[in-house]
Amino acid sequence: MRKEGFCAYGASHIQTILAQVRPLIRQSDWTPDALERLRESLFTLQVCLRVFQPCFPPTRIAFWKRRLRRVLRALHQLDLNRRLLEWLSQGDAPPPARAGIERVRLRLHQMQETHLQRLHTALQQLQRDHVLEEIGGLSRRWAESFTQEPPCTDYARQQWQACLREHRPAIENSTMALELRWGRLRALLKASALLQPLLDEPLALPEWHALYQQLDEARFVHHARQQVDQLMRAEKTLTEQYYGHARPFARLQPGFQHLLQRLAENGTLTAL
Repeated sequence: MRKEGFCAYGASHIQTILAQVRPLIRQSDWTPDALERLRESLFTLQVCLRVFQPCFPPTRIAFWKRRLRRVLRALHQLDLNRRLLEWLSQGDAPPPARAGIERVRLRLHQMQETHLQRLHTALQQLQRDHVLEEIGGLSRRWAESFTQEPPCTDYARQQWQACLREHRPAIENSTMALELRWGRLRALLKASALLQPLLDEPLALPEWHALYQQLDEARFVHHARQQVDQLMRAEKTLTEQYYGHARPFARLQPGFQHLLQRLAENGTLTAL
């Protein structure tokens, strides 16, 4: 089995992703749409480095992945925070809960700024280490040297089986951490989309797409409950530090409790 055509195929995908990413990371004021496109593109690039890892030096792949993980961590937090802010805007809350909900909204906007700063720092490091340029340079060599060689389907199938062995056990183990199962399934679905054109057969099981939606929603609800609970505790502590007692927090507490109750009762993205 020859890997040259397979690597040239992967290199063309990577070149396309890099062309999408470069203008996005140069932006100084990201819209939600730009952040989502950057998150999706960099995640696809990360999966490409796994699927096409025989085409690149192992030590460089490990280094690139570390830098990409830091950026993606900030992007995932921004996405979860944005979804929670959107959820807060759905429906009407009872009057006693509104002051507390507005305080949650304020704190989430402040956290959004913190996550944006972390993203900016991570992207600066990515650029300072010339990660995208290095990936692009090595990819270009494959694309220019072997663009006429057809990809070997046996080699592609071998890489798909390797992805299955790596990710499937965690996906099918319901005792594994929710974030891990979500990430592994997302990576496997992305890998199947990359390799399916070569193998001309369905790779992802039909039930995986429904499972991904369930895990994504459960992941968000888990994050939302954890975030609101942490904000409630922090707000009470701030009140005690400022006033010397927690009595003023009584005005805000119903809002926090209302959100936690709704999340606990529904476990889904229902209106307030």
